[in-house]
Amino acid sequence: MKLVFALALFSAVPLYAQREIPSVITTDEAQPTARVTDAVHPKQHPDKILLGPWQMRHFYALEGIHNQGEGQTIAIIGAHHNPVIEHDLQVFSSRFGLLPCTFKNKCLEQVAVSGAGPSGWTPTLGRPVNDDGKPHGYGEEEMDMEWAHAMAPAAHLMLVEGPSGSWPDYVRCVQAAVEHGATVVSLSLAEPEREDHKGAYLSNNKYFTDRRAVYVASGGDHAHTARWPASSPDVVGIGGTTITTNAAGERLGEIAWTKKSDKEHATGTGGGTSIAVPEPQAQIAFGLPGNAQHMRGTPDVSLYATGKIGIAVYNSNTNPESHEAPLWHQSGGTSAGAPMWAGLLATINSMRLQAGKKPLSQFDGGSFGTGTLAAIYTVGKQHPEAFLDITEGTNGDCGDECKAGPGYDYLTGLGSPNGKVFVDAMVALP
Repeated sequence: MKLVFALALFSAVPLYAQREIPSVITTDEAQPTARVTDAVHPKQHPDKILLGPWQMRHFYALEGIHNQGEGQTIAIIGAHHNPVIEHDLQVFSSRFGLLPCTFKNKCLEQVAVSGAGPSGWTPTLGRPVNDDGKPHGYGEEEMDMEWAHAMAPAAHLMLVEGPSGSWPDYVRCVQAAVEHGATVVSLSLAEPEREDHKGAYLSNNKYFTDRRAVYVASGGDHAHTARWPASSPDVVGIGGTTITTNAAGERLGEIAWTKKSDKEHATGTGGGTSIAVPEPQAQIAFGLPGNAQHMRGTPDVSLYATGKIGIAVYNSNTNPESHEAPLWHQSGGTSAGAPMWAGLLATINSMRLQAGKKPLSQFDGGSFGTGTLAAIYTVGKQHPEAFLDITEGTNGDCGDECKAGPGYDYLTGLGSPNGKVFVDAMVALP
């Protein structure tokens, strides 16, 4: 199977050391004021403002949530050994006043999975032997680790590295992550569903059924069609949006990340009905629009993916071709939404456990089924105000399935999280 990368907060005490810097008033599409956050200005483009954790918290009204994801372990799935992940995570954490996450303080763990599967789990010492020295998904890993940490700074982070960027190795990494304590697994990986891979999707869905963990995957960045594993029935699929602001940097609205081109490399949030995976019980109970065949609808939820500016990511890996490292640079896509949702769900799990409740992965939703999707769609049905409904945008030319609209749609799912309203509703579930 060919792999396609998807383009690729909380504390009882002040979590972020927000610095006093001059306000930079900007306007239009996703350009907030520096009063919202400590803006990052890349060295190569000092005029650019990159979004930091404060901005994302502000956009989604998460300032009132004080849990940091204590007791949770978030696993990021990647390929090949990343030699600078601790250093880059330290730079990111320091820049935004986050809790430090290092090998020494036991917050960070970096491990490798051999081609033999979970039984071949070994410590990561240097690069796996079949690494060809190219950058691979290092930028993806940096973004995922940094932004999962931004959303759940007290959670343990585990970078799980397979020997190659193949699906067999990735799903082995998922299984190994859970066996070694992951409670949330995030994959910024998305393959547009193909007829000749239908059997593989159905067979590999078993890797996401272990109820010890929540599974999150990006919904894809190249417009319409469902992507796997976001279309797996036990995975939370993440769509992408764009936010608009006023001149003071306050959120005015949010639309689906819209298809920009009819060319081969069109961008926009992935989404649609699966060609292989039947509709899970949670979606049957909720009632998806125009789904007479009862196939899995993607995505389930959404988050900011892109606008005129992206999120700030630090990556000091040197590109072997250019011999340069990107350092602070702009990133985004549904890949950004996956680790941020992973951090948010880890936070909710932590709060539920503190309240004496089961984690989301073990939720029993009655007619909605069991697991994380059952919890999310139960809240969507009982508390629609817990989501910011995205009603504008398109991601293709396939009629209603390619248009955002009221309620659930195949671009943004149920919508984006409405801050404390969403968190409280998820924690309040039995």
